[in-house]
Amino acid sequence: MPDPTWSVIENNNMPADYVHKLNLDISLNEELTSSENIQADLLICLLKRAKELREKYSEKKSELVITFHLKK
Repeated sequence: MPDPTWSVIENNNMPADYVHKLNLDISLNEELTSSENIQADLLICLLKRAKELREKYSEKKSELVITFHLKK
């Protein structure tokens, strides 16, 4: 689910200092063996997409929030 602040990014009535948050939540099952390369490639791909989204709204203040969850 998108952060509520991101869902109003196209609203031009927001204050100039309003920060739109783009959340990136990554859950990893630590019991599964996965290549570190796969994890790194996934993160690079997701960061690239986040950058594309932020560039689309370059005139707006935005913040990327990354959270990793390790699950058993």
